[in-house]
Amino acid sequence: MFWKHLRLILLVTTIAVSFALAASPGSLMVFAGAASRPALQEAAKAFEKKYHARIHCTFGGSGTVLSQMLLTKTGDVYVPGSGFNMRIAEEKGVVKKGAARKVAYLIPVISVQKGNPKKIASLKDLAQPGLKVAIARPGAVCLGDVGVTLLRRAEVYDAVMKNVVTQPLDCGQTAGVVRMKQVDAAIGWDVFGKWYPKDIASVSIPKDIRGSAWDYIPAAVTVYSKRPRLARQWIDFLVSPEGKSIFRKHGYLTEVK
Repeated sequence: MFWKHLRLILLVTTIAVSFALAASPGSLMVFAGAASRPALQEAAKAFEKKYHARIHCTFGGSGTVLSQMLLTKTGDVYVPGSGFNMRIAEEKGVVKKGAARKVAYLIPVISVQKGNPKKIASLKDLAQPGLKVAIARPGAVCLGDVGVTLLRRAEVYDAVMKNVVTQPLDCGQTAGVVRMKQVDAAIGWDVFGKWYPKDIASVSIPKDIRGSAWDYIPAAVTVYSKRPRLARQWIDFLVSPEGKSIFRKHGYLTEVK
């Protein structure tokens, strides 16, 4: 029942915002995974000031905001927290295949409280009796899907899931439960520790478990966009030196070796 009500609220809110923005010729509606929130919000303000356009960002789990777009057939730009979610958007026909551009990069880690009081050194340690763990909700949040994949690769999925006490609905909430000491650890992104350096530390996950060394934040114009030219200009700004400098300021990688 909760999920039905939440879905209805999101749908009504999205439709209302869509109608409001439709009346403004210089405006864009961006649906984004919460992993990009700090940088994307600053980039939106910089773009608005430079080009006199209005950017409205809707943040949430990458899967959740994709569902919103599919339900309402609205949105100019999709900025999920992983390439996996962009591929889903391509398969569902929300964006054209091959149109996405890479904006920034993310590395999965174990996010722990500053000082690592529980001495967590590996994914296996997350199965310690009494430990409180957070994993973002799979399906709704790309980080949750990443977490499940990592635990299965490390062959500790069942043991660790016994310690999972919460499944946040976006990346911001996932970082928040560690920051507020509601959990001992979470599967997170390396950038969490850069958002909250006084509260969160990162424990590396070996590359043989992690698979690829990183994931990335892509951006693409949607098939629903009424202003595709402005939408492309917005994405051009995100991948420009000015846009990349904003992402680096907030701790994201903008290049990989």
